[in-house]
Amino acid sequence: MSIIDNFSFNANLGGMAGGKGLIGLYIAGKLKYARIPFKVLRPDNSVRNNEKPGLSSRMSSHFFEAELFDTKNASSILSLLEPHIELYLFEELHMVEDTAGLFGVLDDMIDARLSLNILALTNDTGARIFPIAAYCLSRGANIKQHYGVCQHSDLCRGKAVYSQLIAKDGTVVEDSGPIIASGDVLGSEEKKIEGEVDYQPRCRGHFNFEMPRSSTYQGGIFIPDPKRIPREQLPSWLLNRQKLVRERLDERIKNSHHHKDSFFAEYPSSHLIAELRQRGRHKVKTYIQGIRRR
Repeated sequence: MSIIDNFSFNANLGGMAGGKGLIGLYIAGKLKYARIPFKVLRPDNSVRNNEKPGLSSRMSSHFFEAELFDTKNASSILSLLEPHIELYLFEELHMVEDTAGLFGVLDDMIDARLSLNILALTNDTGARIFPIAAYCLSRGANIKQHYGVCQHSDLCRGKAVYSQLIAKDGTVVEDSGPIIASGDVLGSEEKKIEGEVDYQPRCRGHFNFEMPRSSTYQGGIFIPDPKRIPREQLPSWLLNRQKLVRERLDERIKNSHHHKDSFFAEYPSSHLIAELRQRGRHKVKTYIQGIRRR
């Protein structure tokens, strides 16, 4: 298979306690078994207290080590890429602060047809979509969604689409914006907002949309344009790979137009559109006639 055909862009998104980490472990396990080189990367602010950086899940004892990059400078990812590794698994990307820089790096990786598998939350605690989820949607990723069950009570088994930030006394914590602290549904010592707080998976019916808003917060999550790294600052092997991808794409298009059996070679674009429209009308007409005969 060619450098183009081997490429894949997958995203496993969802809510807290939805099993995304378990999915990541399953993917990493299959890659290791097949002896396919890969790397696990995650932002440095996503590591919990005394935790070894890696890919893990509360639902499994398995673990894969990860390399950390600077959440405030996503271009630091470039120093972790290696020419012989074509597949990268990203964990906790919703916590990256340098969103524009992250988008630029991911665009460069996609242009070089480096395969990506992203694990991230879909919504923040204010029910706003995280930028990385919007990025995956806009770049045509193969998206799978994973949600746990609502933990509002033992009786509710609704799909936990949202994450509610709850104080120790059970009250809903003020929504101050898209910032999410490191931690999980079990709580963490480093999460201190008017005392210890916990994230709680909630369904649509039990999520509190009337939470108090911080006066300093100005609106929804800002999804910036990608901040592309200057070409001269990219690794030479990555630039060469991007060039090779473009050449292969051009070659594929050229060969398809000159192939004697190519459908597109036989029809100029204007005639092709007219032909496709005619075929569509014929299918609709045949379908209607079939209904009338019943």
